[in-house]
Amino acid sequence: MSKATVAQLCSTDNLQVNLDTCMRLAEQAADRGSSLLVLPECFAFLGSSERDKFRVAERLIDEKPGRILSCIKEMATKHKTWVIAGGIAEIRAEDEGNPEPKTAYNSCAVVSPQGSLVSVYRKIHLFDVDIPGG
Repeated sequence: MSKATVAQLCSTDNLQVNLDTCMRLAEQAADRGSSLLVLPECFAFLGSSERDKFRVAERLIDEKPGRILSCIKEMATKHKTWVIAGGIAEIRAEDEGNPEPKTAYNSCAVVSPQGSLVSVYRKIHLFDVDIPGG
């Protein structure tokens, strides 16, 4: 019987600390026999302002993984598990190299136990609301 693990953590604005925590959670999940690890939205980074995400935003390209995707791939291959990475700030192709990008996708990546990026869902309608008086 296959087991799935849904990880929960309190992400911060320290990318490396968050990734280290996720690696530890992946190891715990694998030790318990899990073959699927689901990480929450903003697992890798949660800044104090909307602009902060651009410090860590990366393209999600299987052949040229950035720091976050590389970590997810390592989790998957090391523990022979599927990883669904719930929310990553992904820089748009047209903004790559732009020092002042305007938007980033909130992307969910799926990585196989072999370390391949199998699928990416790019949320394009990000939540934005103005509440009068609030």
